[in-house]
Amino acid sequence: YGFRCQCIECLLRGKTLKFFNEKRKIIRKLHKKSIKKLNTHELHELMENLYLIEAKLPHQNRVCKSGFDKALQNNDWLKAVQFFSTGYLNESILNGDDFFSSFFT
Repeated sequence: YGFRCQCIECLLRGKTLKFFNEKRKIIRKLHKKSIKKLNTHELHELMENLYLIEAKLPHQNRVCKSGFDKALQNNDWLKAVQFFSTGYLNESILNGDDFFSSFFT
């Protein structure tokens, strides 16, 4: 295309590239199962790896919402708080003052 891409993906090398590839492998494995079928532990693992590769916040929030709902269903309050706080932070970045209502819709 006549240019040299300078995005973060194309600039990765060495140990950093290996690290990102390992995280993406975990993410692909979990995505293959479908977010709806993952348990709270798997959703937490997915969320952590999405965060580490700086995945898009709307996608991270879909995982948070699913994890939050499942954690509440299982009375796993620690995981519910973890998913909620991550979703809360992401929504505040994405939507400013309107973040609270968008996380729960």
